[in-house]
Amino acid sequence: MEGFYNEGKIRAISVANFEQQHLEKVMEQGSILHEYLVKHNIQHVAWGPFGHGNKQLLNHPVLTEIAEGNGKSTAQVMLRWCIQRNIAVIPKSINPARLKSNMELFDFGLSEEEMNRISALDQNK
Repeated sequence: MEGFYNEGKIRAISVANFEQQHLEKVMEQGSILHEYLVKHNIQHVAWGPFGHGNKQLLNHPVLTEIAEGNGKSTAQVMLRWCIQRNIAVIPKSINPARLKSNMELFDFGLSEEEMNRISALDQNK
């Protein structure tokens, strides 16, 4: 890809749906992407932050407990967790009520303990 970039055949190189080990391999072998990420402090973006509609995740007992304790929905807690980790979120929905709810994230915060409990749910998926 860097060869095509250097030849002017492509204007950009990007990655999507990469896990940490994939990014590390790209950064070890490539120069343009790594330099660009470092130079521009590229933002991590969560596209599909609800596990792509994973109903089990939206009903997870830890998430629902934290949501109830904050007077929020599980989806709002998941989005807030991303935001507090400096991850930009792009939640997908066509439902107007859910779109509105997805924007109501800045009137509460998750405690360090809540953040850690959510982080502990990671299944590397």
